Amino acid sequence: LKRMLAPEKSKNIHLESSSYFGLTREIHARWLEIVDAYSRLDLSYETDKFPAISGLAREFHRQTGDRYLAGLWRSDLHRALLWRPAAVDNISMPSNLLRRRPKQWRAPSWSWASWDGYINASLVNWHHRVEYAHDASVIEAEVVLADEDVMGRLKGGQIRIRGLWSKVRLGNKGVATFRMIIEGGYHNTPGQFALLDQPDETNRGSRYSPLSDLTGSFFDCVQIGIWNDHQPSNEHYKKSDDILWCLLLQPAKGNRNCYCRVGIAYIRLEQVEDLLRMSNDWRLTEFIIV
Repeated sequence: LKRMLAPEKSKNIHLESSSYFGLTREIHARWLEIVDAYSRLDLSYETDKFPAISGLAREFHRQTGDRYLAGLWRSDLHRALLWRPAAVDNISMPSNLLRRRPKQWRAPSWSWASWDGYINASLVNWHHRVEYAHDASVIEAEVVLADEDVMGRLKGGQIRIRGLWSKVRLGNKGVATFRMIIEGGYHNTPGQFALLDQPDETNRGSRYSPLSDLTGSFFDCVQIGIWNDHQPSNEHYKKSDDILWCLLLQPAKGNRNCYCRVGIAYIRLEQVEDLLRMSNDWRLTEFIIV
């Protein structure tokens, strides 16, 4: 895993630069690849999720000076928030790779470390970020340490995000995604999908509200940003649409005015008019996600 980290000279790379397949991979993308690989390891103790990767996190911090937040990095939060437990619906996966909640709270819901099993650390890792006037703003991000180790175990954490918000409703479920209907106007395009972190369990006994009877269920949805997976050398990707990525949220159980992440959503934008209509139908809102 350590060989995947960038060399010393990489600290001069612009941390928000765009990357395409085949070009020099920028430093935060390598961290997300490390998380992918790390999530496939079967730790003896689930409480070691952060301590076991802390050495790599220290080396990454040494090279970048970036701020470490529950397995994510402050300057790359927009992209890093768009992780997903992989193989959510694939029961043929080895049992150690299937997603599952740890027995005890370990990380805030917005962190990939809140799950065990194989994690796709960002669904837009190598995609091109599209300039968008309504990108979500990360106003505040903080974690509460369990001890003096800034790369170690946590007792809490939250991020405060301001972005365009809408209430959404789940439609029929496909193999891995739900159709998503946006309340209040923009809901006639077929390219709207929700991917829940935990589609088939109620999660009773945790700090999160249960998810049950999902078709027809309502969630809060906040826009994060727009990415495109095209590259100039490939005709298929040239024709690919811009995709607006969102977080799906639910009020945190027993935590007033706070929300927890329950999944992600994406909306294919085929025309500029789609984007203009969406910006009118959504409302600027601020969320605390724990």
